[in-house]
Amino acid sequence: MFSDLTEYCILFVYSAKLVDQALASGKIYDGDGFNYIKESFENGTLHLIRLLSDGGVHSRLDQLQLLLKGVSERGAKKFVCTSLPMGVTFLDGSNVGFVETLENDLLELRGKGIDAQIASGGGRMYVTMDRYENDWDVVKRGWDAQVLGEAPYKFKSALEAVKTLRAQPKANDQYLPPFVIVDDIGKAVGPVLDGDAVVTINFWADRMVMLAKALTVCRF
Repeated sequence: MFSDLTEYCILFVYSAKLVDQALASGKIYDGDGFNYIKESFENGTLHLIRLLSDGGVHSRLDQLQLLLKGVSERGAKKFVCTSLPMGVTFLDGSNVGFVETLENDLLELRGKGIDAQIASGGGRMYVTMDRYENDWDVVKRGWDAQVLGEAPYKFKSALEAVKTLRAQPKANDQYLPPFVIVDDIGKAVGPVLDGDAVVTINFWADRMVMLAKALTVCRF
């Protein structure tokens, strides 16, 4: 039975592989979507919101690294990232390492004159990434941190944030509370302002649909 079926098998490239191909070829920068967000490069901020993991379920770290390189080479002068740890496909607590890697990448970009930093974060099951309209409070917590720059926890760096929050009793990567990064005078470094562009870059889109609705349709 199986040998007969394989004669009619068709392989489809989808999800993560499509993103890999688009990044490798540069095609991702040729479409209307990129041309639209490029308008923010001169005077605005590009906000990249995604799950921070390398598990390959919702996202991959190497794709974010390639995208950061690509947008910086194509004129982005300021962008901020949101750290939403997974806590499932990797050992709980591994998010500290992912944040450290991303912080080092952003530091390298800052050395080239680009204003690049992590601006906010929180555990993906508690902040931003609800699905199927199950709990809009999850999205609201993400909205407050990522769009308004408001959260119950404020830190000078994302690495400090995840280390401190991980030290709390019963802490878990995917349920970390929302946090924002602030400057020396306590002002959030990455709220969404007029003229900015927001890109959600999970290739598994189910947990980004509600945030996309909040940004484009709903009124919080």
